[in-house]
Amino acid sequence: MTDIFSEFRERRVLPALGLYVGSCWVLIEILDRLAERYLWSPYITDAAFWGLYSLIPAVILMAWSHGKPGKDQVTTVEKVGVPINVIATLGLLVTVFGGKDLGATASMVSLANEEGVQETHYIPSESFRRRMAVFFFENESGDPELDWLQYGVTELLVQDLQQNPFVLATSPWANFGNGFFMRMKQAGFNDGLDVPVSLMRDIAGDANRQYFVEGSIDRADDDYVITVRAWETESLKKVAELTESGWDLYGTIDALSTDLRNALDVPKGNKRMVEDLPLAATYGESTAALRDYISGLNARLFENDLEASNAFFDDAVAADSGFVLAWFLKAINLVDLGDLPGAQQAISEAQQLDYRLPARDRANLKRVHYRLSGQQEKLIAFLRLQVRLQGDASSHNLLAATLLVTGKLEESREQYLAALEKDPLNVGIYLQLSLLERAMGDMESAIGYARQYEQERPEEYEGQLVLGDLLRDSGDLDASEEHYLQASLLGDQPVQPYLRLADLALRQGDVNEARELLEQADSVAQSVQQHSQVLGAVIALELRLGRIRTGIELLSGLEELLSQFMPPFQVSLSIHQPMIRAYNALGDPDRAQWVLEIAQGMVAPPLDKFLSFSEADILYHREDYEGAEAAVQRGVEIIEQFKLEDLKFLIDLMHGFIERKRGDYPKSADAFQATLERINRSVLGGSELYQELPRMNAELAHSLILGGELDRAEKALNEGFRLDPSEPMLWASKARYQLAAGQPQLAQASIAYALAFWKDADPEFHQLKEALSLEQEINGSLSGESNG
Repeated sequence: MTDIFSEFRERRVLPALGLYVGSCWVLIEILDRLAERYLWSPYITDAAFWGLYSLIPAVILMAWSHGKPGKDQVTTVEKVGVPINVIATLGLLVTVFGGKDLGATASMVSLANEEGVQETHYIPSESFRRRMAVFFFENESGDPELDWLQYGVTELLVQDLQQNPFVLATSPWANFGNGFFMRMKQAGFNDGLDVPVSLMRDIAGDANRQYFVEGSIDRADDDYVITVRAWETESLKKVAELTESGWDLYGTIDALSTDLRNALDVPKGNKRMVEDLPLAATYGESTAALRDYISGLNARLFENDLEASNAFFDDAVAADSGFVLAWFLKAINLVDLGDLPGAQQAISEAQQLDYRLPARDRANLKRVHYRLSGQQEKLIAFLRLQVRLQGDASSHNLLAATLLVTGKLEESREQYLAALEKDPLNVGIYLQLSLLERAMGDMESAIGYARQYEQERPEEYEGQLVLGDLLRDSGDLDASEEHYLQASLLGDQPVQPYLRLADLALRQGDVNEARELLEQADSVAQSVQQHSQVLGAVIALELRLGRIRTGIELLSGLEELLSQFMPPFQVSLSIHQPMIRAYNALGDPDRAQWVLEIAQGMVAPPLDKFLSFSEADILYHREDYEGAEAAVQRGVEIIEQFKLEDLKFLIDLMHGFIERKRGDYPKSADAFQATLERINRSVLGGSELYQELPRMNAELAHSLILGGELDRAEKALNEGFRLDPSEPMLWASKARYQLAAGQPQLAQASIAYALAFWKDADPEFHQLKEALSLEQEINGSLSGESNG
């Protein structure tokens, strides 16, 4: 043994090895600094570490062969050993780093912001992004006083993770009732707690998250003990289990966030692009304020109680006037409550405290401000900038949705395609693209995208439902029915497929079958939302049959259901607007005015202008056409303020009725034609709005007949009947057309069909009264022919 050490000393192996190890260490430190400064891949430093240090055996061999003073020669061991070591090192590097991205983690760009000012930004590379779903934690302390932290830790962890531009972390609060929590609630986890890992995995997979995170909280003496577990969604492999403890909640979460990012190989970046705002800077020092804030989030998530939610946010602000997130979330609640002035005031308060927010929250604050203040062009410019900066699927999706609302369909399609390219697993975009193509008149492409979704998700019914809608709107009712039936077999609670089948039964003239299908839908409905959808379809059936008073009674019941999950102003618009139309259909504008005044008391300015179209309808039925036009103009103001292109059909529709009463039938026909075109270009209205197309064709034909344009009227009728062969309004218009064309016998048969459909209609129903008047006119014409 002594001889070996003596030989090592004589051959100077240890000094050579020490010099090599030290030099490698310096080189790795330099590489690490350069990687951080110039945003190189962190794997470059790792590869250098493992590559250089795995060559230590070769260094020892070379030192052994050449370290002794005097002449030396290459030994056989060196000839064999060094190449083997080099080959093994290369194999190690290829095995470990072969699938890693060794390119830059981000790129620097200079962009103009929404104000036109040039700014320098760093855009993360897609391969280094980490997308994760963070669920609520478990309280393992046995102390109910810590129950609120099951939610609080999730909020704090997501907030800290989101400061890193390479991380997209989402909690169950995201999108409130339309996000993760809805899936949890449907599975019976009404408080979002104790959710099995398998369900978390399904939710994260459907949301296209690479990872999902859950964990627990405990207490040891005065310290919080928090454990985080991260799972890979696709493989269900536990990537990391991390535990931190400390008396400072914020500091403990900060440490866990850092550990989790390290475990998921999130690039550290540098100070130019990665923030590290302490949680205390955002949430303050008041535990009471944080607790009230969490209660405010849960009041909305669990109960959809916006008033209670804002009461908690007010308590949070009372405890800490600088609690910026309480002001921001209060503004969001006020938007949904229809109180835009109050929302703008809350946003103003939040803007004064935006220095307490990380960059992403400041961006969200600015986005909401632009939307509320009606600065739509600035909003779009700002979202375009976010697309350039974030470059991820969610930023493309947000811009696409905004472009969609403002009627820029082609640009919206481009953004959705970009989002799909960034995140190919987000196959739900196929359905959005399908609706866009349908709105742009390319039914073949629309069906193609729907089929792509069906191929990607054959076990889900949504693809079959959209295919059925497209074929229905193409006039192929038989093929549409096949897809609806297939959808009803795929869904666990096939409410929507049954509702679509009921609509088809009505179009085919089978009212009894439609009622049976609606009963089946109600029997499988489980959630309040589903029961409200069924009741809405029942109301539509009663109104089609002319049973207006029954429809009004049912609307009152629907209001109770909608109030459980919709903001008050949405409830008002969903209930009171159709109720006003119903009373007008009964020739009772006074009662309609009473309903309008109730609605106006529930909807604050400027959103009350949406009720202007209902006001116009009342004035129209009172034959105050100038007043109706003035009311329409007030409605135009709110549509223009928020660039809601999809709602412009209401303007044309009202003008169509007014011009017909004035006797200007060409203008009336043009307005109804524009109404049809706008509905066909609508995306947000969806299937329910498209169901109005047959009736709009009936109105168009009516005006064309009165104007003597029988050829165009015939085309409008054919289009309407192609979509809905049993629509009674179409049969009444057809009877009017046949009478004008000198075919009273055919007209008599057509009006008889309409009257048979309305056999149980309320006597005051204006469509029934018009049909009876037309029947008398037709009979008079036949009597005249007979007498002649």
